Amino acid sequence: MSEEIEKKLWKIISEVVGSGDSPNIVGLEDDLSKAGLDSINFIKMAVLLETEFDIEFDGENLDIHKFKNLQSLITCIEDKCNQI
Repeated sequence: MSEEIEKKLWKIISEVVGSGDSPNIVGLEDDLSKAGLDSINFIKMAVLLETEFDIEFDGENLDIHKFKNLQSLITCIEDKCNQI
């Protein structure tokens, strides 16, 4: 499941930061800012993730600093963050 989530995350991140289809921008543990993700892009990404994975980020989880890397996003999605 994680691999499928990872692929979808890379697609969404690439779309949000406008980097095309570059699924290996950074590793699972690297800082997401290396992929060009900033606080504004993070909000855009969160909206797309909510739709794609049927989850909801509450105000507390809409903080880019809570998700330093791809692995932390995958864990959140697998745990369904805050289920709808």
